[in-house]
Amino acid sequence: MNTPQSSTQNSTLAVVTAIYMVILGIGSFCLNISLVVGGSILGGLAGELQSVASEADAEAAAIASEAAAVGGFATILGILGLVLAIAALVVGVGLFMRKPWAYMGTIYVCAALIITWLLSVLFGGGIGIVQIIFLIINAIIIFLFWTDKGTKQAFGRA
Repeated sequence: MNTPQSSTQNSTLAVVTAIYMVILGIGSFCLNISLVVGGSILGGLAGELQSVASEADAEAAAIASEAAAVGGFATILGILGLVLAIAALVVGVGLFMRKPWAYMGTIYVCAALIITWLLSVLFGGGIGIVQIIFLIINAIIIFLFWTDKGTKQAFGRA
């Protein structure tokens, strides 16, 4: 049975998660724009360096090749991050409006953010305390949305 107290708690969980998603979406959008631009610039400059590097200077050509790969990966990761940032903003607004699709959208976005973080770590990204905090927050949100009956009821899932 949905008591007024549990309804208030579910409302608070939805509102806090919505605020988190909107802030995460805005911050991720700004960060990933810079990642796309920086990766594109690095890839372009590395391509130019490769074209002027002579065969006698194999070390410069190898460095340019590696920089081009890093620039390309940064651009791809930035584009993926932009898509997730927009999805987080949409889900945040959906949570505020109590749209039924926002329930599963929150789980999907949080899971995709965790997977993206794991991929960036696997392909050479560093592990920082901020990333670990966001990983834990996203895991907690998934757990709460998946297991809390009151939250499911608030979004018409129970």
